[in-house]
This record gives sequence, structure tokens and C-alpha cells, in this order.
Amino acid sequence: MKKMKRIVLLTLLTTCFGNAFSQNLQTIDSLQKSCQSCLDEGRYMYGCTAKYYEQSDSLLNVVYNRLRAKLTFEEKEELKNEQLAWLKKRDQYFKNEFQKLKSEGDWEEGTVNFDMILQKINGDFVMEQVTYLMKKTEFKSQ
Repeated sequence: MKKMKRIVLLTLLTTCFGNAFSQNLQTIDSLQKSCQSCLDEGRYMYGCTAKYYEQSDSLLNVVYNRLRAKLTFEEKEELKNEQLAWLKKRDQYFKNEFQKLKSEGDWEEGTVNFDMILQKINGDFVMEQVTYLMKKTEFKSQ
């Protein structure tokens, strides 16, 4: 069931994704506002940030594949290596943010609040990479 939801989300993101860069940025803005609106309701806030992270990760895959489709073989290899380096950076960032949040002492590890904050931080980090790849995609389209 979870795999089916992910496929539906990827399909929706792919079909709703416009060609213009401003529309793409509107997609990011919309996802961020939707997450914030959900958080503002104050109910099941962990679900809000978990959904946001999942959407950011799915969007990253859509944008990466869209960019990859426009590249030569050599450019695809370069992009792949760049993305692998980013994944290592992402993993380290996630680890550092986990440790930083844990050391602040305001939130107890494993609680819903701790996990909620971490999901939001991680989703924002992934969205930065989405924006970066969108810019590369737009540049490649010109």
C-alpha cells in the first residue's frame, strides 16, 4: 500500500510539474506552505512533516530524472557522481542535525516532537537540492 501511494505521488508530481522554472518553484512553495498549514492546525504534526519529507524526496527523484533525460552520456555520469556526493553530504547533514537536536536537550530523542522537527529539517535540506537541480534543468532547457 505504501509503495502504491508513492507511485501515485510520483505520478501526480510528474504530471503537475510545469516546464517553466517559476512553476517548479511554485511547486516547492506549495509543498512548504501545505506542510506549515498542516502544522498550524496542531493535529498529527509528525504526519505533516513526515509527508513533507516524503514529498520532497519524491520531488527530488522527479527533478533528477527530468534533468538526466536531457543530458549526454558524459553529462549523465557527471550528474550521477555529483548526486552520489550530495547523498553522502545529506547523510552527514542528517546525522549532524540529529546530534545537534539531541544535544540541545529541549527535545527527547524518540519522541514525536523530536522526530517531527528532524523530519522538517531533513525535508528542507532535500528541497534545497531540488531547487539546485531545477536550476540546472532550466539552464539545460535554454
